[in-house]
Amino acid sequence: MKTKTIPLAILLLSITGRLMAGPAAQMSSETLEKRAQEAIAASAKAHQELGQKFLPKPEALGTGWYLPWQLPPALRKCSSENEFWQSSAGSFAKDNKALLAALISLFLEFNPQELAAFLDLWVSLAGQDVPAGQLPEGLSLQQYALAPILLLLGWEFSPSLAAKMDLLAGFLEESQKIMAQAAEARFGTGKKAGSTAVSSEGEMMKELLSRSVKGRPQEKLKQEIMAWAASVKDMTGMTYSQCDNWVALQTTDETAFRSLHFRNVVVTLTIFDRNKMGEVISDLTPKQAVDLQLKLNARLGQFRNFSIEVMGRQQKAELEKKLAEEKDPARLKEIQAGLARMPEFLAQLQKDLPKVDIEVTTRDFGDNCYVINMKGDFKLPEFTLPATNLQACLRNGNAVVLIGLGGNHTPEQLKKELDLFLSEMDARTAFFRQ
Repeated sequence: MKTKTIPLAILLLSITGRLMAGPAAQMSSETLEKRAQEAIAASAKAHQELGQKFLPKPEALGTGWYLPWQLPPALRKCSSENEFWQSSAGSFAKDNKALLAALISLFLEFNPQELAAFLDLWVSLAGQDVPAGQLPEGLSLQQYALAPILLLLGWEFSPSLAAKMDLLAGFLEESQKIMAQAAEARFGTGKKAGSTAVSSEGEMMKELLSRSVKGRPQEKLKQEIMAWAASVKDMTGMTYSQCDNWVALQTTDETAFRSLHFRNVVVTLTIFDRNKMGEVISDLTPKQAVDLQLKLNARLGQFRNFSIEVMGRQQKAELEKKLAEEKDPARLKEIQAGLARMPEFLAQLQKDLPKVDIEVTTRDFGDNCYVINMKGDFKLPEFTLPATNLQACLRNGNAVVLIGLGGNHTPEQLKKELDLFLSEMDARTAFFRQ
């Protein structure tokens, strides 16, 4: 009988929930549970104080910018500023986003002794959920349990947008390898055909995370997790939204909806420990910006072409299966015609599958600044213009600002607004320059 595989993302969330849920997580744990709730409360307060001091107010940005609790009622996810800051620190409710935010709060607020106890408990609880027979080959239970935490901290606490993009490129590369194995097992010929390759999104995520920790001892992984936690002193963030017609955004009138322009900007500020910032902070030079741009575009292009190939193989396999099963002469003729049109099918996929072109440029803000412009030809009918996504990284001393701007206004307008936020945050974080 095939054993059920538990995806690491689900494992991470289920353990976090049980960790603070009561009897199942009792370690001398009543103390740890109480400290966890205190950590979330302290984190919410710290987010708010840091945000109110260093993040721009809407009125400083010009007219029409709204904070999350100022949006039209139908679009709000929080009804007050206090609720927003509480939600930013997370909770142990059964909500994925809240659980992950709560986990980040623990790493921000726990001292090293509490964090070590938390990691030991985390590993022991993982052992209850994952029998040894379900572990990926060559991976210990401890490695399996610590992998998602290491990835989460490496992503959330990373001061480098370039490093995050490099991580995404690596995931695309690993995903392609795993998907290629699955495609060969499903559509290939010879011994590999019909074998048990990765068959689900959950198994793929498990395999991707596993590959990042194989061969690394448990203590080394714990040390790296502790180092990430120690490198960050505080962090905060805010979402800013603007729309030239909020009423149209909430309507079902397609004509009105297509005529609007909206922008959504997420600003994250992270303060690093000055004594440890040299270990984690890496700036991007103009030469490195060119190299990163080439690497990301090559990786995206390869993955896009691979996806087209897999979809083509799937379409061909489905038609061949129908051809083998069909008895009706007229229908057989249609299927044969479909197989003959496979080159046209692939050409149409090449034309229709969205393309993303990435541009990486350094900017003259702060101690170091660069922008990653993801230009997507998505052809979304509800947009009057192609969707655009701009990501920026700005460093002043031990303060790092990440800005993400998306919307459907003109590229010129979006770049202008990104510069507005960069200018504001450069001035506000100049305080941290040495």
